[in-house]
Amino acid sequence: MCSVEQIQEAILRDGVAFINVWSQDCDGVNGQWHKEFESVEQFLEWEESFWEWAEGSQGFSLTDKNNLDEHKSWGGWGDY
Repeated sequence: MCSVEQIQEAILRDGVAFINVWSQDCDGVNGQWHKEFESVEQFLEWEESFWEWAEGSQGFSLTDKNNLDEHKSWGGWGDY
């Protein structure tokens, strides 16, 4: 996880903050992707929605443009 202060520092330094995101839904499907934000307000709006709609475990971490996770999903409770 990263803090609002870290997001703000990245925006001030680079003009944009990048995060890698992962989640698992109620069916056990996992996903990963990345997001970018040009303002702290934009991040806070997204973060509120992210936690509000949680179906399973999830999180995000600050990264840079050279280490962005590509969008993908996999799994499910029936997959062994």
